[in-house]
Amino acid sequence: ARLRSADATPLLQMLAIALPDLSAVLATDTSADISVADGRIGFDKITGVLAGTPFSGDLARSGVPAQVTGHLHVERLGLPVLAALALGPMPPSGRDGGWPTSRLSPGLADVPASSVALEVGRFDLSDTSFGRDARLTLGLTPGTVSLDDVAMRLGDGNLSGHLMFRRDGASASVAGHAAFSGQKLAERPLSGTMSGQIDFTTTGQSFAALAGGLAGSGKLVMNNMSIAQADAGALTRIIEAADRGGLNIDEGEIQGRLAREFDKAGLALGDRAFDVAMATGVLRLEPQNNAGRGPFTLAFDLRNLSIEARLALAAPALPRDWAGPPPAATLIWQGKSGNLQRRVEAGPLLNAISARAIAREAARVDALEADIRERAAFNRRLKAQEFVRRRERELDDFLEQQRRADAQRLADEPPRPVVDEKQQAAKAEAERQRAAKIEAARVDAAKAEADPIGHLLESPSAEDPAKAERESRMRRASEILRRRVEEAGRNAPGPRSLLVPKPISPPSPLLDPSTAGRY
Repeated sequence: ARLRSADATPLLQMLAIALPDLSAVLATDTSADISVADGRIGFDKITGVLAGTPFSGDLARSGVPAQVTGHLHVERLGLPVLAALALGPMPPSGRDGGWPTSRLSPGLADVPASSVALEVGRFDLSDTSFGRDARLTLGLTPGTVSLDDVAMRLGDGNLSGHLMFRRDGASASVAGHAAFSGQKLAERPLSGTMSGQIDFTTTGQSFAALAGGLAGSGKLVMNNMSIAQADAGALTRIIEAADRGGLNIDEGEIQGRLAREFDKAGLALGDRAFDVAMATGVLRLEPQNNAGRGPFTLAFDLRNLSIEARLALAAPALPRDWAGPPPAATLIWQGKSGNLQRRVEAGPLLNAISARAIAREAARVDALEADIRERAAFNRRLKAQEFVRRRERELDDFLEQQRRADAQRLADEPPRPVVDEKQQAAKAEAERQRAAKIEAARVDAAKAEADPIGHLLESPSAEDPAKAERESRMRRASEILRRRVEEAGRNAPGPRSLLVPKPISPPSPLLDPSTAGRY
């Protein structure tokens, strides 16, 4: 038998098979050998084209209740087509390109129980991802679509698992398990291969609700993992440049220079194991066996299909004179798949560079002030030494002038007679005795002035005028002789006269004049 039609939808409706999309047009050109025996209807050697896709195989309907079994080989089939059997066709996306928020459409109605083995040359998982040589078992029951024993080649690796869609009125639920291995990372800046598994489930009344309700867990291993444009040595180079003064302490300039330094090389992380956690539609990767957040984390938001990857970098070696924890920065990639944009969070690093610049400037100022103080002390010492040298020169000049004056004076003085030393000594002794007598007379006069009455009692009687006259003449003669002796001593060529100078009496205490008999 052969069926050729530009639209086979009415025939399917007559057979009580209602497609989810009532406006769909299914052009077909199909042929098969039909056999009927013992309540079994067989469609053998099916070949044809349905909606532009070639297919072939064998189907049979038998049993009570009726069940469709068999196997088909389909050149191309997509997961969205199979999901629509339970969830209904997907409405157009919203303005933001996210999942549709409208309620789910009805799925395939009154479908007979089916279990069909499928071989698919190309199995579309999404608009951008597909597997090849897929094998699975499609199970259909009222309100349920299941994909069991799924296995296919995905990229350079393999994908396996199972998936079930269930409808309960307006609500729908999805549950499944996926295991994959040898998958190459094709999302910049990541590279490497990954293997892992994940279990997931969700419920909702719209595609947006189903995406936002996804929850699950699993494991993931990345082999030969590396991250492009993440040179860890950039941190040390930036700090060294700032220390040399080759980088202004400006946030914008440091951010730009840091980004250029990160671009110089990638970061090899080797083999890494991650825990997979999915909640409220966000899939997160966290490093295993790590008490805190690891150096690399990733979050895939299935609600809007956006990615955020974070890499915490620390300098491999501490810069010179660095205090505290190693300098660090965080690289963040955000955006849609295939269009991730990188930004750098380096607030602590900027603060540390600024603090080092302040400390460096303070040390420079301290060194400058110390140098100024040292120069000032040195100048003071130089000035003091110069003053001492100048005073020494002035003193030498003065002594030289005195020497010359003395020499000139000696040259100008007439020669003096030579005096015998014995005569000179005898003369000096006589002068000393005369000076002693003069001093005794002076002391006696001082006593008379201080105590006239006592002096009168001690002095010779006033009734002897002759004796008083002789003493007066003697005192005058002594004074005249003293003066001549002093004059002769000054003019003598030999040593100076040994006359005892007049002693300087200490100041007398203040006395009441009335006690001295003056008033």
